[in-house]
Amino acid sequence: MQGRLLFLIAILIGFFSYIIFFLGIASQINRLSIGIVLLSLFFIIAFSMLKHSESVKSLFIQAKKNSFYFTVFLLLLLGNFIGVLGPELGFDALWYHLLIPKLYIEKGSIEFISGGLLYYSAMPKLIDLLYVPALMFSNEISAKLIHFLFGILTTIVTYKTANLFVNKRLSYLAAIIFYSNLVVGWLSITAYIDLGRAFFASLSIYFFLLYYRLKDIKYLYFSAILVGFEIASKFLGISTLGSLVLVFLIFPNKLNFISKLKKSLILVIIPLIIISPWLVFSYINTGNLFYPFFTETYPSGVSFSSFNPILIIKNTFNLLLFSADPISPIYLISLPLIIFLYTKMPNELKLTVFILIINILIWNLIPQKNSRFIVPYLPIFSVLIVWIISKSVPAIRNILYLFIFLVVFSNIIYRGVANMKYLPFIFGNESKEKFLEKNLNFDFGDYIDKGGKVSEIVENEKVLIKGIHNLYYVDFKYDHESWIREKDYRYILSREALLTENDYNLVYQDSLTNTYLYEKNK
Repeated sequence: MQGRLLFLIAILIGFFSYIIFFLGIASQINRLSIGIVLLSLFFIIAFSMLKHSESVKSLFIQAKKNSFYFTVFLLLLLGNFIGVLGPELGFDALWYHLLIPKLYIEKGSIEFISGGLLYYSAMPKLIDLLYVPALMFSNEISAKLIHFLFGILTTIVTYKTANLFVNKRLSYLAAIIFYSNLVVGWLSITAYIDLGRAFFASLSIYFFLLYYRLKDIKYLYFSAILVGFEIASKFLGISTLGSLVLVFLIFPNKLNFISKLKKSLILVIIPLIIISPWLVFSYINTGNLFYPFFTETYPSGVSFSSFNPILIIKNTFNLLLFSADPISPIYLISLPLIIFLYTKMPNELKLTVFILIINILIWNLIPQKNSRFIVPYLPIFSVLIVWIISKSVPAIRNILYLFIFLVVFSNIIYRGVANMKYLPFIFGNESKEKFLEKNLNFDFGDYIDKGGKVSEIVENEKVLIKGIHNLYYVDFKYDHESWIREKDYRYILSREALLTENDYNLVYQDSLTNTYLYEKNK
């Protein structure tokens, strides 16, 4: 698949998301308007795929020539796809990635949701808005499928980036190294946004490398546009932007400093233009361009201890080896070889080392050090590994191969076993409600209306919900205590027994979700 086709797909995704955004601002989120836009998108993508059919076919031709790697990739793909076909269990997806689009659909518009629960509603949500048509015409499984496809697209970008430096066979290996990460496998079965961010970030880096190799300014524009889409997906994309600008300014090339500064403005101004609608939306609703950052809701200061070199090394070591959502240990194993062979790398590959280092340093500065935040840079890390293999002596090369495939096949087994729980639901032997009863974490804020009892009791009355964090599976009319001002509700659903509401009587209690439904005295 050619880079131009990948860029076209990225542009269409970004354009589609912004159409939904402006429809939402105009209070036009409905089945007709979204359906027309969705059909148009499908036709454009189908036409583009036909137009670039030769480049698509070439991927499968190369896959046939490298049947072993392609088979391994299919095994990884199948294991993840099983998890896609079941209901969503991810905490952040049930908290806001799915809930906010669901509320947009219910309201028919995009609105800021005040209060302490959904403070992310003012932030850019390029990927989250893609879940609006998924939920409008289907359910959360379709949203999970969208995120799953982003994982495949990022894997293709990994292959394309590797192919700049190594042969096609090793390029397939780079793709497998990336896709076999347990954190990538887990994200592939959720309706999060991190793989969408990874797609935009990795493709931006790919075009950035092409610019350095070919000196064609259009690739710098491509890179800037994609960074803009990444930041519009998640503010952490500023990390990619910062690393590209720094590398552009400090890395030796034939440009003088003034020329570098002028061209680096391309990398800053274009992303700023792309995210500006969301910044304006945030400012109008909160008075803060970057809400909830720099507020009491989400303190974002950096402590001096974050700059401690020993702590940075410790955190990075833990990231590469002991993350809760694991990253392949092959990255840590390969680090000494990357350092040893750095001087022999082509200049464009040296750029990836700098980009990787800068983003790991930035990762060390953020308060929440989650491994999924480093996923956008695993593609270039994977490329470095296969280049190391291409330059290593046979003994070291064989050891690296051994470690890689031990990890890959272990992860295939692990992900396969982990996703077995979805099979009873997929084959119709278990209802969605039973599946959720067994697998949701009710002690950690999840909720379902077991047996539809609350819906049956309240009928069309709106319920005030207190103390429940993840509201996606709520299937009756409700308001949450965090965003509502009025308090005159006939029913209150609470995670804790109400001891102060003397004018309410307990009418239903659910021991599974540990919730209490109260009705106001008549």
